[in-house]
This record gives sequence, structure tokens and C-alpha cells, in this order.
Amino acid sequence: MKSLMSRRARRAQTLWLVLAASLVGGPPLRAAASAEADAEAGIVEAPDPAAEAAPEEAEADVYEADEIVVETRVLRPAEVYLDTPVETEVLTAEEIRTLPATNAIDVLEAIPGVQIQRQVQGQRGAVRIDGLPPEFTEILVNGQRYSGENGEAIDLGDQLFANIDRIELLRGPQALRYSPRAAGGVIDFITKDPPTDGFAISGEAGGGDQEQGEFQATVGWGNPTIGASITYDYNQIGGFDSPNRGSLDPDDGLASPFGEGSLYQVDDVYSTLALAPRDDLEFKTRLGYRNRREEFRIDDGPVEGRRRVDRWLFSQDAALALGDATTLRGTLTYSREEQDTTVGRSFRLTDDLTRLQASGEHLFELGSSFHVLTAGIDLFTNGLDVDEGGVPDSITNPALMLPDTDERYAAGGGYAILESQLASWLESEIGVRYQVREDFEPELLPQAALLFRLWRWDEERSLKLRLSAGRAVRYPTLRELYQPPVPNLGGAYFLAGNPNLDSEIAYAIRGGLEANPARWVSASVVGFWSRTSNRIRAFFQGRNIQVGENVIPANPALCDLGLLEFCQDQVSPIVSPVFENGNIDDLVSYGIEARLELRPHELVEIHAGYTWNENEVDDSNVDIDTLPNSPEHVATGRVQLTAPWTGTILTARGEWRDRAYLEGSGTGLLSFATNDQSDTSFELDLRVLQPLESLLGRRIDLFADFRNVTDNRVIDSYVVRGRSFFIGMKWDFE
Repeated sequence: MKSLMSRRARRAQTLWLVLAASLVGGPPLRAAASAEADAEAGIVEAPDPAAEAAPEEAEADVYEADEIVVETRVLRPAEVYLDTPVETEVLTAEEIRTLPATNAIDVLEAIPGVQIQRQVQGQRGAVRIDGLPPEFTEILVNGQRYSGENGEAIDLGDQLFANIDRIELLRGPQALRYSPRAAGGVIDFITKDPPTDGFAISGEAGGGDQEQGEFQATVGWGNPTIGASITYDYNQIGGFDSPNRGSLDPDDGLASPFGEGSLYQVDDVYSTLALAPRDDLEFKTRLGYRNRREEFRIDDGPVEGRRRVDRWLFSQDAALALGDATTLRGTLTYSREEQDTTVGRSFRLTDDLTRLQASGEHLFELGSSFHVLTAGIDLFTNGLDVDEGGVPDSITNPALMLPDTDERYAAGGGYAILESQLASWLESEIGVRYQVREDFEPELLPQAALLFRLWRWDEERSLKLRLSAGRAVRYPTLRELYQPPVPNLGGAYFLAGNPNLDSEIAYAIRGGLEANPARWVSASVVGFWSRTSNRIRAFFQGRNIQVGENVIPANPALCDLGLLEFCQDQVSPIVSPVFENGNIDDLVSYGIEARLELRPHELVEIHAGYTWNENEVDDSNVDIDTLPNSPEHVATGRVQLTAPWTGTILTARGEWRDRAYLEGSGTGLLSFATNDQSDTSFELDLRVLQPLESLLGRRIDLFADFRNVTDNRVIDSYVVRGRSFFIGMKWDFE
């Protein structure tokens, strides 16, 4: 019963206690959420001896004495996943604080099974889980999509990374609650709620080489009934030199268009208003604005392209408790993204989404088993308006016109989930979603997860077996369907949509063991398998577009020699290939993910991981049977040491990647794959963090990051930054 309710509300094991308290007249929902966050971070308030003392003892005479400081350290238990059927991993703000990370990519790049594919065009960090394509990973902020075109793979580098309370990673199919396409998993960035007891100020500032700069600040105020907070985040970074530019050696990586003179800048503003007028009612309003500006230069040359992206977000949540066992929830979301770019090609794009989510949860008991039944609906409409720019000067064909794209669709789904604690050793989560979209066949998406506790050493230590399986669907995006043939890279090739595309269908299975025979050690081994059918990919179908003419003037001398073809001008067409979207590939991915967590001492933490991943591409017109930039073996590790007297924390994190097939565009598409393979790579990052709270009486941290200490310059196909450093300060005042 206890762990069952943990899944019901944000998958936090301690939430059962919070809910139980609320059912007998405990604190309102908003205060419960604050208790949940503390519990997830491992913060447990010690009882107050003064409060427990008898009244006469509390009023006894007080004698002054020298200050006595008692400091206790609690060894947190080693744990890979939460105690739930769905594999759920939580990175708390306290853990993130010690990592060499100032953005979301830095935080997640060394987690086993989570492969971040850094790209030089469009996405800076596409995420693949269990070898599935990145479009099947759902990345959210407070449960809502925060950036990127709807339906496309999300750039992890575009996520809000300020005022973060925790990051939740849910592995395996998650199509029921979150998105019909979430076959690989969900990564949800949860921000801190407004304070409930006055003012709070937190932030971070710092800078480094290569024009790195960052400033973020959050100001909040609140009481148990109402609270508000606003966050501002600014960061920038300059370009970098590509190693051996112009080299024909594939191990030197693709030449990066983000040259040394380039600049990347982002402003984020995100606010939360929380209102709990009654113990059983809560409202939460979120407003967000994000502005991203990029200038691309080759080396220190002139600007070759500019890109600006503006995004607005509005989200309104409501939760109402009906009696002791039923809760109604609803969310209305509106987002709008505008992109103006001359990178690759010139166009302006507007993408908007309106979404309504509503659900009800009911707790009930059947005999000795406990259950939570959740039923909900998810309705949304998405529109896309693309205004294509003029053709490049290199294209002289006057007949080539670029029509605009203005399309919209409606979609929706209904789902039901039954979470059950059938016995102390068996829990389950079983559900189904029925998804519909205009102009496509409806899809039925079942999902199931089981947790078996095969053996218990005690309440905290056990041997667990988890199994999960599910089905997901990704409908073609509006650009994939309706984009006209548009020239890229000055007309070197054209990309075109296809209105006759079918949906991509993904099946995924995970299963594995986790054991924590001692409080200080936990290990897990998980096997995974997935199949993606009707994979959408742009490929050359034999169609070309004439972009100009090549004229060879008449040559009288050759004409006089009898070469009659030179008696007049010779005109030959200049053509470029058209890469058109099509359902061409079936992708099968399978492998093993192993984890080891060690906390042998209160001052030492060790994390190690290994992922073996094979993938096979069938029915392709490309003579390569595996995805590019997909290494077969990846090993990760992290060691954290804390000095006993000063509290200084040293964190070292590394990732080793095996060889992988290369591709020649920077897009990650199989269409441009080659038979060449990259070298192996190893990247090492360090953070030194010095807390100053014991000296200043305020929670202030100084930190220094040393990234890519091994000076690895190429990962798979992509050039990455060499050695760099970043120095900063964090503060948190309440």
C-alpha cells in the first residue's frame, strides 16, 4: 500500500505518508508537495526536544553555557531506482549541485542507457534511450513540453535549467500519462515550488573561457495559502575551433559551422503562482518565455547564418480532493514558438499547441490488496506556419517557387491505469491509451509494468525483478508531411515532405534485476529490446531539381576542325538531389544496461555503469545495417569525495565510447551514413565545490568545473569542445 501510493503521486516513495496524513486532516496539498520534495532529497526533520517536553519543563529556568554543536552524518542508502514497478530514477537538487554541470546535457550525459547525440545542425543534444530514435524520448519541464517543434526530437540543451528541484527519469514505455510517442522514456525537469514561509532567494553566477557566462536568480515569497516565484536565467557561450579543418580523415570529425567567432545566447524567464484556498483545492499557474539567439561563423569570418527562437508558455493546473480517496486533476497548456533562421536555409516558422488534460484518481481496497484507478483524457491541437525565404543566389531557375506551409490538426486520447499492490512481494501498473489523430488510423497503446520482490533482507534491502512492456506511436509532424522541396546549404540538396506518410509504431520491453544486499551497495542489470516500424527518413528517390545552367561558349577553332557541337553555345543543366520523407526503415534495438552504486563511507560515493547496445536497420536503401553515431559499448563512471573538515567536494565523471559508424551531414540521418567508423573516445569532467555555510552562516557555494580534461575533440561524427573551465558561485537564502 505504501509503495503503491508512491507511484500515484510523482512516483516518490514517501508520498504515501503525505497522502495518509492529508486523509486524516493533514496539511493542504501545497504543503504536502513541499514535504515530498524534502523526502525525495533525503531530508528528514529531527524531532524538536523542546516541542516534546512537558509544559513545566519548557518553562524551566534557562542557564547560559558555551555553545555546543552536534553534527551528525547519515549515510544515504545506495539505490539505483525508486521502489516502484516503473524504473524511476530521481536526481535531486543536492546531487545536481555536486556535478560538473551548468546545463541539462552536462547532468545527463553520463547516465547509463541515456545516450546524448550531440549535433552541429539544429539539435545540440538529442537523447536516445535504449537505442530508440530520439523522437521517442519525451523531455518535459513540470510535465509540459518546454521547447522545440511539436512531434520533433527535443534538444536537451534547450531545457530550462534553473531553480531545479529534481530531475525524474522514467525508463521504458510511458505512453499512458505523458505522450503517445514516449516509448523510450520520459525526462521531467521539476522546478521548486514557491516558499510557504516567507521570502527565499537563490541563484548562480559564473564565467569561463570561450566566452562562457551565466547568471540565474530566483525570488519567491509565500505562505501556506498563496505563493509566487520568478526565475531569470541568462547564459552564453562562444564558438570553438574545429580540429584539422578540411581534413579528409573521418576521425577528425565534421567541420563545425559553430566556429570560434560564433555566439550562442539564451534568456529564460519562468514564473509560478501557487494558490491553495482550501485544504482540498490547489491551483498552480506557470508562465514561461525563452529567447535563443545564435550567430554562426566559420572561424573568425563573417556571419554565415543567424537563428532566433522565441517561445511562450502558459500552463494552468488544478487539483481537487473529493473525500478521502478521490482526486481530480486538470491542466490547460498553451505554447507558441517562433523561429527565424538563415542557417542552412532561410525561413520563418510559427508552431503553436493548445492542450487540455484531465484525470481522476480513486484509491480503493479489495480484500488484502490496494489499488489506484486513474482515468483521463488528453486533447490537443497543433498548428504550423512556415514562411519560406527566397532561394539562394546560386539557384537561377526562375520557375522554382517556394510555397508556404500553413497546416493544423487535432488529436486526442483517453487512458486508464490500474496500479495495484497485490501482495507485499508483488506490485503492478497496467493500462491502455486509445489515441486518435485527424487523417490517421486510431491506435491502441497498452502498457504494463510488474515489480517482484524476490527476497528481502530487511525493510530497506531486497532483491527485485522488474518487467515492463508497451506500445507507442509517433505521428508524422506537419513539416514531415507538408514541407515543400526547399534548398539547403545554398542548394546543395533539397528536403521535401510527403503527405502520404504512415505513423511510426514502437514496441519496447525492459526487464532486469536490482539488488541492495547492504545499505551501502546497490546493483542492477537490465535487458531491453525495441522495434520501430515505418521509421520516417528523408532519402534520395531519384528526383532532381534544376537549380541553374552551365554554359560552355562556342569555340570557332574547334568548330573549324569539324567538332560541330562547339559551333554554338553548349548548355547543360545543374541539378541538385531531392531528399524526400518516406517510411523506409524498421529499426530493432537490443542490449544490456548494468549499474553499480556504492557508498562505502559517508564521504565517498562511487557510481559505475555499462551499456551494450546493438541495433539493426532493415528494409533500408542504404548499404548500412546499423544507425550512425551509435556505439556498441559505452562505459561511464563517477566518483565523489568529500573532505572531512572543510567539506570540500571533488567530483570526477568520465565516459568512454566505442567506435561508431559516421554520417556526413551533422543531422544524424541514416541517409548520409558512411562505411567509416570513428575512433574510441574518453571524456573526463571535474568539479571542485567549496561550501561556505559554516563560515558565513549562509548557504553559499564556490565551484570550479574543468571539462573535457582529456581534450577529446571528436565524439562519433561530431566535433566537440576541447578543454575548458568554468568558475562560479551558488547561493540559497531562505
